[in-house]
Amino acid sequence: MNRLSQLYFWIHLFKKVFFMFTKTKSFIFYAFLSLLFLASCYQPEIASSLASAPITDTIVADKMIRVSGSTTIHPLMSKIIAHFTNTNQQYKFDITSSGSKEGIANLYNDATDIAMSSHIISATERSSFRTHNMEYVEFMLAGDALVFIANVNNPVKKLTNEQLVAIFTGKIHNWKELGGENSEIKIVSRDTNSGTYSFLKEEILQSSPLYLKAKIAKSNDELFKSVINDRASIGYTSFSTLDYSVEPMNVSFDQGKTYINPRVETVNNLTYKYFRGLYLYYKPSNYQKIKPFMDVVKTDTIKRIIKQNGYIPINNTLISKN
Repeated sequence: MNRLSQLYFWIHLFKKVFFMFTKTKSFIFYAFLSLLFLASCYQPEIASSLASAPITDTIVADKMIRVSGSTTIHPLMSKIIAHFTNTNQQYKFDITSSGSKEGIANLYNDATDIAMSSHIISATERSSFRTHNMEYVEFMLAGDALVFIANVNNPVKKLTNEQLVAIFTGKIHNWKELGGENSEIKIVSRDTNSGTYSFLKEEILQSSPLYLKAKIAKSNDELFKSVINDRASIGYTSFSTLDYSVEPMNVSFDQGKTYINPRVETVNNLTYKYFRGLYLYYKPSNYQKIKPFMDVVKTDTIKRIIKQNGYIPINNTLISKN
């Protein structure tokens, strides 16, 4: 029926109804008129589209998982997320990396669901959670190691643990003191938000202050570029990010008797002593939201992904003992 025909039909119908109403004055004709109007307006295709339209509610929000923190863990976490979402496409992830400390701060402020940290949560951070009656869960995702790196053209290839501490605290200033060239040592360090920096300061430097003239890099890429471009530079990075553009330092942990090269075998069997854990933190109150993801994280498939990407799987028995 075209629009003109519909108009004639309604005019004719209205006349009849109006005539009946004026005679009976019954409410039933109002109802009758309303029913006819609704019936004529019904369009099956619109009803069908509404029925099949997606429902937007809190369930959708529950499928968004926020992850933030360590730049060291970020590449590995991205691969784990990709594996998970391949079979769980209803989940979406927002992952950012701006340092371990910021990840922990985001967890504290409910700005993230999972915090990535390349250093165990500090006493100060633990105290903040306790003070405000907040609980958190610590999960060790993988193992890693801190590696000291130098320019590939630097003739110094090995250092003792004591010499490294002296360099990074500013007690040794020239490569000549270590059997190298007569040039000032250029220290490159990560910023204080970095978990790798926290591990260096607390575990290796034993909380001694970093040399004030150290150049600060905000990312691993920035640190690598500084070391690559300066023959006199020295820095540090995660074992998992190591490549042939820089020279990893062999380190003695027995005052110069033996030197250990940081490679897969020595890192895995812990003869290379600068081992560290890589952690995920979350709040128990949020666990049901992230449980499907965490269940996958604990599987053997993820352990294989961890190993394939240069990290140490947590089922390493030596790690468990230590």
